[in-house]
Amino acid sequence: MIRAETIVGDVSGLPDHDVGPGSLGWWGTIGLMLIQGMGLLLAIGAYYFLFPQSGQSNQPLPSLLWGSVVTGLAIVSAIPNAWIRRRARQHELRATQTGLSLMTGIGVALLVSRTLELAALDVRWDSNAQGSVIWSLLVLHTAYMTAAVIGWGLMAAHGLRTEMTNRRFSAIASSALHWHFIVLSSVALYVVIYWSPRLL
Repeated sequence: MIRAETIVGDVSGLPDHDVGPGSLGWWGTIGLMLIQGMGLLLAIGAYYFLFPQSGQSNQPLPSLLWGSVVTGLAIVSAIPNAWIRRRARQHELRATQTGLSLMTGIGVALLVSRTLELAALDVRWDSNAQGSVIWSLLVLHTAYMTAAVIGWGLMAAHGLRTEMTNRRFSAIASSALHWHFIVLSSVALYVVIYWSPRLL
């Protein structure tokens, strides 16, 4: 027996984009943050597993300078990030374009600071197991940050050259959500790498 088609509703009038949980991009960003967060959590678990075996008490404490610079800059970047997210949700073109350029510049400054942080580390990646984990944590986080900064830069260039559609505003808001993860994970790594040896 063949059933006749039944029309239950007409969705042709619904918007083809949304900001927040109604957007596939938003859910994709949440999934990305969960995957990246799990990678960092596994590496942090390895760090604390190796901590008692590393003879940490005999090693000099890691310098706080560049780690503090990176973390401070990341925290400060949360302010323009929240601003651009709000502007993108309200589809404000000029403010969003300005915010994209600003976030790209801040991201580049963060990457330069992270490079200096890596150069100033008191442990080499191949000196011991814990050194390898510290480098893995920072390089992994740097990879996440680099991808986000490239995304900001591409959106900034694209936003200045072509028309800003509603879907692009939605993508910018999702990218700003992901940057919150970058900021929070920067703070977490700062505590783990620089303050754990001082407090434990």
